[in-house]
Amino acid sequence: MAAQKEPALSVDPEMAVFLPNGGKSEHMLVNISEKRLAVKVRCSDNSLFRVNPVYMFIEPGSCSNLVITRLPGPPKSDKLVFHYFSCESNDSEPKEVFKINSQRSPEMLKLPINIISAEDVPKVKLTKQ
Repeated sequence: MAAQKEPALSVDPEMAVFLPNGGKSEHMLVNISEKRLAVKVRCSDNSLFRVNPVYMFIEPGSCSNLVITRLPGPPKSDKLVFHYFSCESNDSEPKEVFKINSQRSPEMLKLPINIISAEDVPKVKLTKQ
């Protein structure tokens, strides 16, 4: 049995959590490889979710911020999938890397999305200072 290859991309936090009325979740994508990565973010429901940026380059050992916005809607099972390819330093547009490699399967990393009810949100006690 072949050893599973370590992914070149990591995401922190490893899950996005939203209320049914929507909100934002910020994540950091980290390139833990020694090669430059072109990344494309795909979502299971583009009518409920917006991501920024959709395409990006991440240099070796570097990170990039990602903001996920969920619009109000019913709770359901969703996910984001990060597709990525190793690329060259002279590649200038991440979208073009995906067009050039359209016949190849990209590496993938999944980010689960969890919708919680307001009752599941921890209560924060405010104190006067």
